[in-house]
Amino acid sequence: MDVSLFQYDTLLPDTFRIIYLFPAEVSESPLCGSIVTKQLQDRGGIARLSSPGSDEKAYEALSYTWGTAVAGAGLNIRVQDRALPITRNLYDALLRLRHSTDARTLWIDQICINQDSVPERNSQVAMMSRIYRSATRVLIWLGEADNPSRDPFEFQEDLFREAKAARLAVQGTADDMGSHDCIEQVIYGGWSPMMGSPVAVAFRDLFEKLWFTRSWIVQEAALATDAIVCCGSYHTPFTRFDRAVSVMKRMGWPTPTSMSLVQLVRSQKSTIEAPYRLSLANLLYLSYKLEAKLPHDKIYALLGLVADGDDPAYTPNYEDEITMVYHRTAAHMINASNSADILACVCWPKNLEKLPSWVPDWTCPPQASQPFTSTRSGLFLHRIVVSDGRLITLGRRLDTVSTIGSYTLGTDWFVYGDSGNDVTAQWDEMITISAQAHSMPFDVVKRKLFIAVNTESAIEEERTSRLYNACFFKLAADSSRAAFLESAWMAEYRYMCRICNGRAAMLTARNKYLILGPVGVRVGDVVWQLTDGDLCFILRPGIVVDTWSLIGACYLQIPSAGLTEESLQPVVIV
Repeated sequence: MDVSLFQYDTLLPDTFRIIYLFPAEVSESPLCGSIVTKQLQDRGGIARLSSPGSDEKAYEALSYTWGTAVAGAGLNIRVQDRALPITRNLYDALLRLRHSTDARTLWIDQICINQDSVPERNSQVAMMSRIYRSATRVLIWLGEADNPSRDPFEFQEDLFREAKAARLAVQGTADDMGSHDCIEQVIYGGWSPMMGSPVAVAFRDLFEKLWFTRSWIVQEAALATDAIVCCGSYHTPFTRFDRAVSVMKRMGWPTPTSMSLVQLVRSQKSTIEAPYRLSLANLLYLSYKLEAKLPHDKIYALLGLVADGDDPAYTPNYEDEITMVYHRTAAHMINASNSADILACVCWPKNLEKLPSWVPDWTCPPQASQPFTSTRSGLFLHRIVVSDGRLITLGRRLDTVSTIGSYTLGTDWFVYGDSGNDVTAQWDEMITISAQAHSMPFDVVKRKLFIAVNTESAIEEERTSRLYNACFFKLAADSSRAAFLESAWMAEYRYMCRICNGRAAMLTARNKYLILGPVGVRVGDVVWQLTDGDLCFILRPGIVVDTWSLIGACYLQIPSAGLTEESLQPVVIV
Protein backbone atom coordinates (compact mmCIF):
# COMPACT_ATOMS: atom_id res chain seq x y z
CA MET A 1 0.00 0.00 0.00
CA ASP A 2 1.35 3.41 -0.96
CA VAL A 3 2.05 5.80 1.89
CA SER A 4 1.79 9.56 1.37
CA LEU A 5 4.86 11.69 2.09
CA PHE A 6 5.21 13.61 5.34
CA GLN A 7 4.33 17.30 5.13
CA TYR A 8 6.00 19.88 7.37
CA ASP A 9 4.14 22.64 9.20
CA THR A 10 5.60 26.15 9.18
CA LEU A 11 7.95 26.92 12.07
CA LEU A 12 7.54 30.04 14.18
CA PRO A 13 10.57 32.15 15.20
CA ASP A 14 12.88 30.51 17.78
CA THR A 15 11.23 27.12 17.34
CA PHE A 16 12.65 23.89 16.02
CA ARG A 17 11.57 20.28 15.66
CA ILE A 18 12.68 17.13 17.41
CA ILE A 19 11.78 13.53 16.61
CA TYR A 20 10.80 10.79 19.00
CA LEU A 21 12.40 7.68 17.50
CA PHE A 22 10.10 4.82 18.51
CA PRO A 23 11.64 1.67 20.01
CA ALA A 24 11.76 -1.75 18.36
CA GLU A 25 12.80 -5.08 19.80
CA VAL A 26 13.69 -6.43 16.36
CA SER A 27 16.53 -4.54 14.65
CA GLU A 28 15.03 -5.09 11.18
CA SER A 29 11.73 -3.46 12.11
CA PRO A 30 10.81 -0.37 10.04
CA LEU A 31 11.86 2.98 11.45
CA CYS A 32 9.00 4.93 12.99
CA GLY A 33 8.75 8.15 14.93
CA SER A 34 6.84 11.30 15.74
CA ILE A 35 7.93 14.89 15.12
CA VAL A 36 7.06 17.68 17.58
CA THR A 37 7.99 21.34 17.84
CA LYS A 38 10.13 22.88 20.59
CA GLN A 39 10.74 26.41 21.73
CA LEU A 40 14.46 27.07 21.99
CA GLN A 41 15.15 28.99 25.20
CA ASP A 42 18.71 29.97 26.04
CA ARG A 43 18.00 30.29 29.76
CA GLY A 44 20.22 27.70 31.38
CA GLY A 45 21.01 26.24 27.99
CA ILE A 46 17.75 24.25 28.04
CA ALA A 47 15.41 23.72 25.12
CA ARG A 48 11.76 23.24 26.11
CA LEU A 49 8.73 21.89 24.30
CA SER A 50 6.56 24.65 22.93
CA SER A 51 3.21 22.89 23.40
CA PRO A 52 1.61 23.54 26.84
CA GLY A 53 1.52 20.60 29.23
CA SER A 54 3.82 18.44 27.12
CA ASP A 55 6.62 16.33 28.54
CA GLU A 56 9.70 18.55 28.76
CA LYS A 57 12.10 15.85 27.67
CA ALA A 58 15.75 16.55 26.91
CA TYR A 59 17.06 15.69 23.46
CA GLU A 60 20.25 14.41 21.87
CA ALA A 61 21.64 15.96 18.67
CA LEU A 62 23.07 13.79 15.90
CA SER A 63 26.36 14.69 14.21
CA TYR A 64 26.88 12.67 11.04
CA THR A 65 27.37 12.95 7.30
CA TRP A 66 24.52 12.62 4.87
CA GLY A 67 26.58 10.31 2.67
CA THR A 68 26.55 9.94 -1.08
CA ALA A 69 23.22 8.13 -1.43
CA VAL A 70 20.40 10.61 -2.02
CA ALA A 71 17.32 10.77 0.14
CA GLY A 72 14.37 8.91 -1.33
CA ALA A 73 16.33 5.93 -2.72
CA GLY A 74 13.81 3.52 -1.22
CA LEU A 75 14.72 4.33 2.41
CA ASN A 76 12.45 6.23 4.74
CA ILE A 77 11.23 6.64 8.29
CA ARG A 78 7.52 6.54 9.05
CA VAL A 79 6.56 9.84 10.73
CA GLN A 80 2.97 10.43 11.84
CA ASP A 81 2.08 7.43 9.62
CA ARG A 82 3.64 9.12 6.59
CA ALA A 83 6.90 8.40 4.79
CA LEU A 84 9.91 10.72 5.14
CA PRO A 85 12.79 9.78 2.77
CA ILE A 86 16.28 9.69 4.33
CA THR A 87 19.79 8.81 3.14
CA ARG A 88 21.43 5.42 3.63
CA ASN A 89 23.93 6.63 6.24
CA LEU A 90 21.18 8.18 8.37
CA TYR A 91 19.06 5.07 7.97
CA ASP A 92 21.95 2.91 9.27
CA ALA A 93 22.57 5.31 12.15
CA LEU A 94 18.93 5.25 13.30
CA LEU A 95 18.84 1.45 13.22
CA ARG A 96 21.89 1.42 15.53
CA LEU A 97 20.72 4.23 17.82
CA ARG A 98 17.14 3.05 18.25
CA HIS A 99 16.35 1.66 21.71
CA SER A 100 14.52 -1.60 22.21
CA THR A 101 12.06 -0.43 24.87
CA ASP A 102 12.02 3.37 25.12
CA ALA A 103 11.65 6.15 22.56
CA ARG A 104 14.76 8.20 21.89
CA THR A 105 14.43 11.98 21.57
CA LEU A 106 16.67 13.30 18.79
CA TRP A 107 17.44 16.39 16.74
CA ILE A 108 18.57 15.49 13.20
CA ASP A 109 18.94 18.15 10.53
CA GLN A 110 17.80 15.90 7.68
CA ILE A 111 14.54 15.09 9.47
CA CYS A 112 13.90 18.14 11.64
CA ILE A 113 14.48 20.79 8.96
CA ASN A 114 12.28 21.06 5.88
CA GLN A 115 15.05 20.80 3.30
CA ASP A 116 12.72 22.01 0.53
CA SER A 117 12.14 25.36 2.24
CA VAL A 118 15.04 27.77 1.79
CA PRO A 119 13.65 30.33 4.30
CA GLU A 120 13.38 27.59 6.93
CA ARG A 121 16.89 26.36 6.22
CA ASN A 122 18.17 29.92 6.60
CA SER A 123 16.52 30.39 10.01
CA GLN A 124 17.43 26.93 11.33
CA VAL A 125 21.09 27.19 10.29
CA ALA A 126 21.27 30.48 12.18
CA MET A 127 20.10 28.57 15.30
CA MET A 128 22.40 25.57 14.81
CA SER A 129 24.98 26.44 17.47
CA ARG A 130 22.22 27.00 20.05
CA ILE A 131 20.67 23.65 19.17
CA TYR A 132 23.93 21.75 19.71
CA ARG A 133 24.77 23.64 22.90
CA SER A 134 21.31 22.93 24.32
CA ALA A 135 21.43 19.19 23.59
CA THR A 136 22.10 16.97 26.60
CA ARG A 137 24.46 14.97 24.44
CA VAL A 138 25.77 14.90 20.88
CA LEU A 139 25.81 11.52 19.17
CA ILE A 140 28.70 11.33 16.68
CA TRP A 141 27.96 8.68 14.07
CA LEU A 142 31.05 7.72 12.04
CA GLY A 143 29.28 5.00 10.06
CA GLU A 144 29.45 1.23 10.11
CA ALA A 145 32.68 -0.41 11.30
CA ASP A 146 35.00 -1.63 8.53
CA ASN A 147 35.49 -4.86 10.48
CA PRO A 148 32.36 -5.59 12.54
CA SER A 149 34.21 -8.19 14.61
CA ARG A 150 36.92 -5.77 15.85
CA ASP A 151 36.32 -2.90 18.25
CA PRO A 152 37.94 0.12 16.52
CA PHE A 153 38.34 1.84 19.91
CA GLU A 154 40.36 -1.02 21.45
CA PHE A 155 43.67 0.77 20.83
CA GLN A 156 42.77 3.82 22.88
CA GLU A 157 41.79 1.62 25.83
CA ASP A 158 45.12 -0.25 25.59
CA LEU A 159 46.94 3.08 25.63
CA PHE A 160 45.08 4.35 28.67
CA ARG A 161 45.64 1.12 30.57
CA GLU A 162 49.41 1.43 29.97
CA ALA A 163 49.37 5.08 31.06
CA LYS A 164 47.35 4.28 34.17
CA ALA A 165 49.75 1.47 35.10
CA ALA A 166 52.72 3.79 34.59
CA ARG A 167 51.26 6.37 36.96
CA LEU A 168 50.28 3.77 39.53
CA ALA A 169 53.86 2.48 39.55
CA VAL A 170 55.22 5.96 40.25
CA GLN A 171 52.56 7.67 42.37
CA GLY A 172 50.40 4.85 43.65
CA THR A 173 47.26 6.41 42.15
CA ALA A 174 45.91 7.34 38.70
CA ASP A 175 42.79 8.54 36.99
CA ASP A 176 41.09 6.38 34.38
CA MET A 177 43.18 7.70 31.50
CA GLY A 178 46.47 8.32 33.32
CA SER A 179 48.16 11.70 33.45
CA HIS A 180 49.57 13.54 30.44
CA ASP A 181 53.11 12.89 31.69
CA CYS A 182 52.45 9.17 31.97
CA ILE A 183 51.07 9.00 28.45
CA GLU A 184 54.26 10.72 27.26
CA GLN A 185 56.26 8.18 29.23
CA VAL A 186 54.38 5.34 27.52
CA ILE A 187 54.95 6.86 24.08
CA TYR A 188 58.66 7.50 24.44
CA GLY A 189 59.32 4.54 26.75
CA GLY A 190 59.29 1.79 24.18
CA TRP A 191 55.54 1.39 23.60
CA SER A 192 55.68 3.15 20.21
CA PRO A 193 56.13 -0.12 18.23
CA MET A 194 52.53 -0.92 19.22
CA MET A 195 51.51 1.93 16.95
CA GLY A 196 51.81 -0.55 14.09
CA SER A 197 49.64 -3.21 15.71
CA PRO A 198 46.29 -4.26 14.17
CA VAL A 199 44.33 -2.46 16.91
CA ALA A 200 46.27 0.77 16.29
CA VAL A 201 45.74 0.48 12.53
CA ALA A 202 42.01 -0.10 13.09
CA PHE A 203 41.86 3.06 15.20
CA ARG A 204 43.77 5.07 12.63
CA ASP A 205 41.47 3.81 9.86
CA LEU A 206 38.61 5.60 11.59
CA PHE A 207 40.16 8.84 10.32
CA GLU A 208 39.20 7.81 6.79
CA LYS A 209 35.52 8.11 7.65
CA LEU A 210 33.67 10.90 5.84
CA TRP A 211 32.60 12.46 9.14
CA PHE A 212 36.08 13.91 9.65
CA THR A 213 35.96 15.76 6.31
CA ARG A 214 32.87 17.89 7.06
CA SER A 215 33.00 21.58 7.95
CA TRP A 216 29.94 21.32 10.18
CA ILE A 217 31.40 18.74 12.58
CA VAL A 218 33.80 21.27 14.11
CA GLN A 219 30.91 23.24 15.59
CA GLU A 220 28.87 20.15 16.42
CA ALA A 221 31.64 18.46 18.41
CA ALA A 222 33.24 21.58 19.89
CA LEU A 223 30.01 22.99 21.34
CA ALA A 224 28.77 19.71 22.81
CA THR A 225 28.47 19.60 26.60
CA ASP A 226 28.76 15.83 26.31
CA ALA A 227 29.40 13.60 23.31
CA ILE A 228 29.77 9.96 22.39
CA VAL A 229 31.46 8.55 19.28
CA CYS A 230 29.65 5.65 17.59
CA CYS A 231 30.96 3.32 14.88
CA GLY A 232 28.66 0.44 14.03
CA SER A 233 27.78 -1.31 17.29
CA TYR A 234 30.81 0.17 19.12
CA HIS A 235 30.96 3.47 20.99
CA THR A 236 33.24 5.47 23.28
CA PRO A 237 33.08 8.82 25.13
CA PHE A 238 34.36 11.65 22.98
CA THR A 239 36.77 12.78 25.72
CA ARG A 240 38.62 9.45 25.54
CA PHE A 241 38.65 9.45 21.75
CA ASP A 242 39.91 13.02 21.65
CA ARG A 243 42.73 12.21 24.09
CA ALA A 244 43.84 9.22 22.00
CA VAL A 245 43.86 11.33 18.83
CA SER A 246 46.12 13.84 20.58
CA VAL A 247 48.54 11.05 21.49
CA MET A 248 48.71 9.83 17.90
CA LYS A 249 49.35 13.39 16.76
CA ARG A 250 52.27 13.64 19.19
CA MET A 251 53.62 10.41 17.73
CA GLY A 252 53.70 12.02 14.30
CA TRP A 253 50.77 10.08 12.83
CA PRO A 254 48.53 12.05 10.47
CA THR A 255 45.32 13.06 12.23
CA PRO A 256 42.24 14.79 10.81
CA THR A 257 42.29 18.57 10.41
CA SER A 258 38.78 18.66 11.83
CA MET A 259 39.90 17.09 15.12
CA SER A 260 42.70 19.63 15.48
CA LEU A 261 40.15 22.40 15.03
CA VAL A 262 37.77 20.84 17.53
CA GLN A 263 40.61 20.62 20.05
CA LEU A 264 41.58 24.22 19.35
CA VAL A 265 38.05 25.55 19.87
CA ARG A 266 37.49 23.45 23.00
CA SER A 267 40.78 24.72 24.46
CA GLN A 268 39.55 28.28 23.96
CA LYS A 269 36.24 27.40 25.66
CA SER A 270 38.04 25.89 28.65
CA THR A 271 40.10 29.02 29.36
CA ILE A 272 37.67 31.87 28.66
CA GLU A 273 33.98 32.52 28.39
CA ALA A 274 32.41 33.58 25.11
CA PRO A 275 33.32 35.43 23.03
CA TYR A 276 36.05 33.10 21.88
CA ARG A 277 39.40 34.55 20.90
CA LEU A 278 39.47 32.76 17.55
CA SER A 279 38.69 35.03 14.62
CA LEU A 280 36.44 33.97 11.77
CA ALA A 281 39.32 34.63 9.37
CA ASN A 282 41.61 32.15 11.15
CA LEU A 283 38.89 29.52 11.46
CA LEU A 284 38.02 29.86 7.78
CA TYR A 285 41.65 29.41 6.78
CA LEU A 286 42.30 26.46 9.09
CA SER A 287 39.14 24.72 7.88
CA TYR A 288 39.89 25.35 4.19
CA LYS A 289 40.35 21.63 3.44
CA LEU A 290 37.11 20.55 5.08
CA GLU A 291 34.19 19.87 2.78
CA ALA A 292 30.72 21.30 2.59
CA LYS A 293 27.86 20.19 0.37
CA LEU A 294 27.11 23.83 -0.37
CA PRO A 295 29.91 26.45 -0.63
CA HIS A 296 27.87 28.79 1.59
CA ASP A 297 28.45 26.39 4.49
CA LYS A 298 32.20 27.02 4.43
CA ILE A 299 31.21 30.20 6.32
CA TYR A 300 27.86 29.32 7.90
CA ALA A 301 29.28 26.20 9.58
CA LEU A 302 31.71 28.31 11.65
CA LEU A 303 29.54 31.23 12.75
CA GLY A 304 28.60 29.58 16.02
CA LEU A 305 32.26 29.49 17.06
CA VAL A 306 33.06 33.21 16.92
CA ALA A 307 31.96 36.15 19.06
CA ASP A 308 30.15 38.05 16.32
CA GLY A 309 28.67 35.02 14.54
CA ASP A 310 25.14 36.37 15.07
CA ASP A 311 25.93 39.70 13.41
CA PRO A 312 23.21 40.50 10.83
CA ALA A 313 25.90 40.80 8.16
CA TYR A 314 26.50 37.04 8.49
CA THR A 315 22.83 36.00 8.45
CA PRO A 316 22.60 32.75 6.43
CA ASN A 317 20.86 33.04 3.08
CA TYR A 318 21.18 30.15 0.67
CA GLU A 319 19.46 32.11 -2.09
CA ASP A 320 22.41 34.51 -2.38
CA GLU A 321 25.07 33.83 -5.00
CA ILE A 322 28.21 32.44 -3.40
CA THR A 323 30.40 35.29 -4.69
CA MET A 324 28.05 37.73 -2.93
CA VAL A 325 28.30 35.76 0.33
CA TYR A 326 32.11 35.66 0.27
CA HIS A 327 32.39 39.31 -0.75
CA ARG A 328 29.93 40.52 1.92
CA THR A 329 31.69 38.46 4.61
CA ALA A 330 35.15 39.79 3.77
CA ALA A 331 33.97 43.40 3.52
CA HIS A 332 32.19 43.23 6.88
CA MET A 333 35.18 41.69 8.62
CA ILE A 334 37.42 44.49 7.34
CA ASN A 335 34.98 47.30 8.17
CA ALA A 336 34.22 45.91 11.63
CA SER A 337 37.81 45.38 12.77
CA ASN A 338 40.08 47.42 10.46
CA SER A 339 42.23 44.27 10.54
CA ALA A 340 44.08 42.66 7.65
CA ASP A 341 43.42 39.11 8.88
CA ILE A 342 41.07 38.33 6.02
CA LEU A 343 43.56 39.57 3.39
CA ALA A 344 46.17 37.19 4.82
CA CYS A 345 43.88 34.32 3.79
CA VAL A 346 43.96 35.13 0.06
CA CYS A 347 45.66 32.55 -2.14
CA TRP A 348 45.92 31.80 -5.84
CA PRO A 349 44.61 30.42 -8.13
CA LYS A 350 40.89 30.91 -7.46
CA ASN A 351 37.90 28.86 -8.59
CA LEU A 352 35.46 31.79 -8.44
CA GLU A 353 36.73 34.18 -11.10
CA LYS A 354 34.22 36.95 -10.30
CA LEU A 355 35.62 37.50 -6.82
CA PRO A 356 37.74 40.63 -6.26
CA SER A 357 41.38 39.70 -5.68
CA TRP A 358 41.21 40.76 -2.00
CA VAL A 359 38.32 38.38 -1.22
CA PRO A 360 39.40 34.81 -0.32
CA ASP A 361 37.87 31.98 -2.33
CA TRP A 362 36.99 29.45 0.38
CA THR A 363 36.27 26.75 -2.23
CA CYS A 364 39.95 26.68 -3.19
CA PRO A 365 42.37 25.03 -0.70
CA PRO A 366 45.54 27.00 0.13
CA GLN A 367 49.09 25.78 -0.38
CA ALA A 368 50.26 27.02 3.03
CA SER A 369 49.33 25.27 6.27
CA GLN A 370 48.42 28.40 8.23
CA PRO A 371 47.82 32.10 7.57
CA PHE A 372 50.32 34.74 8.60
CA THR A 373 49.50 36.87 11.63
CA SER A 374 51.11 40.17 12.47
CA THR A 375 53.57 40.51 15.35
CA ARG A 376 51.75 43.71 16.26
CA SER A 377 48.09 44.60 16.01
CA GLY A 378 47.79 43.94 12.29
CA LEU A 379 45.58 47.00 11.87
CA PHE A 380 45.66 48.94 8.63
CA LEU A 381 47.89 52.00 8.51
CA HIS A 382 45.01 54.05 7.17
CA ARG A 383 41.25 53.84 7.13
CA ILE A 384 39.90 51.28 4.67
CA VAL A 385 37.10 52.03 2.22
CA VAL A 386 35.30 49.16 0.46
CA SER A 387 33.32 50.42 -2.52
CA ASP A 388 32.04 48.72 -5.69
CA GLY A 389 34.25 45.70 -5.15
CA ARG A 390 37.37 47.85 -4.62
CA LEU A 391 39.43 48.06 -1.45
CA ILE A 392 40.88 51.56 -1.11
CA THR A 393 43.51 52.55 1.47
CA LEU A 394 46.98 54.03 1.89
CA GLY A 395 50.16 51.97 2.09
CA ARG A 396 53.91 52.03 1.80
CA ARG A 397 55.52 50.65 -1.36
CA LEU A 398 58.65 48.80 -0.22
CA ASP A 399 60.37 46.95 -3.04
CA THR A 400 60.00 44.69 -6.07
CA VAL A 401 60.43 40.89 -6.05
CA SER A 402 63.55 39.92 -8.03
CA THR A 403 64.35 36.34 -6.97
CA ILE A 404 61.97 33.49 -6.18
CA GLY A 405 63.04 30.15 -4.75
CA SER A 406 62.24 27.14 -6.89
CA TYR A 407 61.24 24.99 -3.91
CA THR A 408 58.24 25.08 -1.62
CA LEU A 409 59.26 24.86 2.02
CA GLY A 410 58.37 21.93 4.26
CA THR A 411 58.02 21.75 8.02
CA ASP A 412 61.70 20.98 8.77
CA TRP A 413 63.43 23.33 6.37
CA PHE A 414 65.29 25.21 9.12
CA VAL A 415 67.33 22.18 10.22
CA TYR A 416 71.07 22.45 9.74
CA GLY A 417 73.37 19.54 9.03
CA ASP A 418 71.87 18.19 5.82
CA SER A 419 74.09 19.34 2.97
CA GLY A 420 72.09 17.27 0.51
CA ASN A 421 68.86 19.18 1.15
CA ASP A 422 68.37 21.48 -1.85
CA VAL A 423 65.55 23.37 -0.15
CA THR A 424 67.69 24.22 2.88
CA ALA A 425 70.70 25.07 0.71
CA GLN A 426 68.70 27.45 -1.51
CA TRP A 427 67.10 29.16 1.49
CA ASP A 428 70.46 29.52 3.26
CA GLU A 429 71.88 31.11 0.11
CA MET A 430 69.16 33.77 0.17
CA ILE A 431 69.71 34.37 3.87
CA THR A 432 73.41 34.90 3.15
CA ILE A 433 72.66 37.49 0.41
CA SER A 434 70.25 39.41 2.67
CA ALA A 435 72.59 39.22 5.67
CA GLN A 436 75.51 40.62 3.64
CA ALA A 437 73.36 43.43 2.19
CA HIS A 438 72.35 44.53 5.70
CA SER A 439 75.73 43.81 7.33
CA MET A 440 74.24 41.28 9.71
CA PRO A 441 75.56 37.85 10.77
CA PHE A 442 73.94 34.91 8.96
CA ASP A 443 72.64 33.25 12.12
CA VAL A 444 71.14 36.50 13.44
CA VAL A 445 69.05 36.89 10.29
CA LYS A 446 67.89 33.26 10.39
CA ARG A 447 67.13 33.44 14.10
CA LYS A 448 65.10 36.66 13.76
CA LEU A 449 63.10 35.23 10.87
CA PHE A 450 62.37 31.99 12.72
CA ILE A 451 61.18 33.83 15.83
CA ALA A 452 59.18 36.50 14.00
CA VAL A 453 57.13 34.23 11.72
CA ASN A 454 56.15 32.01 14.65
CA THR A 455 55.35 34.75 17.18
CA GLU A 456 52.16 36.65 17.99
CA SER A 457 53.02 38.09 21.44
CA ALA A 458 55.94 38.98 23.69
CA ILE A 459 55.35 35.83 25.75
CA GLU A 460 55.43 33.65 22.64
CA GLU A 461 58.55 35.48 21.43
CA GLU A 462 60.42 34.53 24.59
CA ARG A 463 59.24 30.92 24.32
CA THR A 464 60.12 30.71 20.64
CA SER A 465 63.57 32.12 21.32
CA ARG A 466 64.17 29.44 23.96
CA LEU A 467 62.91 26.79 21.56
CA TYR A 468 65.24 28.02 18.83
CA ASN A 469 68.25 27.81 21.14
CA ALA A 470 67.26 24.40 22.48
CA CYS A 471 66.67 22.96 19.03
CA PHE A 472 69.92 24.10 17.52
CA PHE A 473 72.07 23.35 20.57
CA LYS A 474 70.51 19.89 20.54
CA LEU A 475 71.17 19.52 16.83
CA ALA A 476 74.78 20.68 17.20
CA ALA A 477 75.35 18.12 19.94
CA ASP A 478 73.94 15.24 17.89
CA SER A 479 76.22 13.29 15.62
CA SER A 480 73.64 13.28 12.84
CA ARG A 481 70.54 15.11 11.69
CA ALA A 482 68.62 11.82 11.92
CA ALA A 483 69.09 11.74 15.70
CA PHE A 484 67.49 15.16 16.01
CA LEU A 485 64.59 14.22 13.75
CA GLU A 486 63.81 11.25 16.01
CA SER A 487 63.94 13.25 19.23
CA ALA A 488 60.98 14.64 21.17
CA TRP A 489 62.22 18.13 20.28
CA MET A 490 61.47 17.57 16.62
CA ALA A 491 57.71 17.29 17.12
CA GLU A 492 57.71 20.66 18.90
CA TYR A 493 60.10 22.09 16.35
CA ARG A 494 57.94 21.10 13.39
CA TYR A 495 54.92 22.57 15.14
CA MET A 496 56.72 25.90 15.43
CA CYS A 497 57.77 25.78 11.77
CA ARG A 498 54.25 25.09 10.47
CA ILE A 499 53.87 28.68 9.30
CA CYS A 500 56.60 28.11 6.71
CA ASN A 501 55.03 25.01 5.18
CA GLY A 502 53.79 25.57 1.64
CA ARG A 503 55.53 28.90 1.10
CA ALA A 504 58.57 29.97 -0.91
CA ALA A 505 61.72 31.99 -0.21
CA MET A 506 62.20 35.29 -2.10
CA LEU A 507 64.47 38.33 -2.34
CA THR A 508 63.69 41.90 -3.35
CA ALA A 509 65.65 43.84 -5.99
CA ARG A 510 66.78 47.07 -4.33
CA ASN A 511 67.05 46.33 -0.60
CA LYS A 512 67.63 42.56 -0.73
CA TYR A 513 64.83 42.02 1.76
CA LEU A 514 64.32 38.37 2.66
CA ILE A 515 60.71 37.28 2.10
CA LEU A 516 58.64 34.27 3.04
CA GLY A 517 55.81 34.48 0.55
CA PRO A 518 52.98 32.65 -1.20
CA VAL A 519 53.15 30.37 -4.21
CA GLY A 520 52.08 32.25 -7.36
CA VAL A 521 54.33 35.30 -6.99
CA ARG A 522 56.12 36.50 -10.15
CA VAL A 523 59.29 38.50 -10.62
CA GLY A 524 58.22 42.15 -10.81
CA ASP A 525 55.41 41.86 -8.25
CA VAL A 526 55.56 44.60 -5.61
CA VAL A 527 55.76 44.29 -1.81
CA TRP A 528 53.55 46.73 0.10
CA GLN A 529 53.14 47.47 3.78
CA LEU A 530 49.47 48.06 4.54
CA THR A 531 49.42 47.37 8.29
CA ASP A 532 51.40 48.43 11.36
CA GLY A 533 52.97 44.98 11.81
CA ASP A 534 55.51 42.82 10.03
CA LEU A 535 52.77 41.43 7.81
CA CYS A 536 53.17 42.69 4.24
CA PHE A 537 51.35 42.00 1.00
CA ILE A 538 52.44 41.22 -2.54
CA LEU A 539 50.47 43.15 -5.16
CA ARG A 540 50.53 42.92 -8.94
CA PRO A 541 49.75 45.89 -11.24
CA GLY A 542 46.18 45.61 -12.54
CA ILE A 543 44.85 46.01 -16.07
CA VAL A 544 43.37 49.40 -15.16
CA VAL A 545 45.99 52.06 -14.40
CA ASP A 546 46.66 52.68 -10.70
CA THR A 547 44.90 49.51 -9.58
CA TRP A 548 46.39 46.37 -8.06
CA SER A 549 45.57 42.69 -7.64
CA LEU A 550 46.33 41.04 -4.30
CA ILE A 551 48.46 37.90 -4.68
CA GLY A 552 48.87 37.13 -1.00
CA ALA A 553 50.46 37.96 2.35
CA CYS A 554 54.17 37.63 3.03
CA TYR A 555 56.58 38.02 5.91
CA LEU A 556 59.29 40.66 5.47
CA GLN A 557 61.23 42.12 8.39
CA ILE A 558 61.51 45.90 8.08
CA PRO A 559 61.90 48.78 10.52
CA SER A 560 58.68 50.76 10.87
CA ALA A 561 60.25 53.60 12.83
CA GLY A 562 60.00 56.91 11.05
CA LEU A 563 56.96 55.93 9.02
CA THR A 564 54.98 59.11 8.39
CA GLU A 565 51.79 60.06 6.63
CA GLU A 566 53.93 61.53 3.81
CA SER A 567 55.39 58.10 3.07
CA LEU A 568 51.99 56.58 2.40
CA GLN A 569 50.61 56.23 -1.11
CA PRO A 570 47.08 55.49 -2.35
CA VAL A 571 46.37 51.81 -3.02
CA VAL A 572 43.33 50.56 -4.92
CA ILE A 573 42.96 46.76 -4.87
CA VAL A 574 40.41 45.26 -7.27
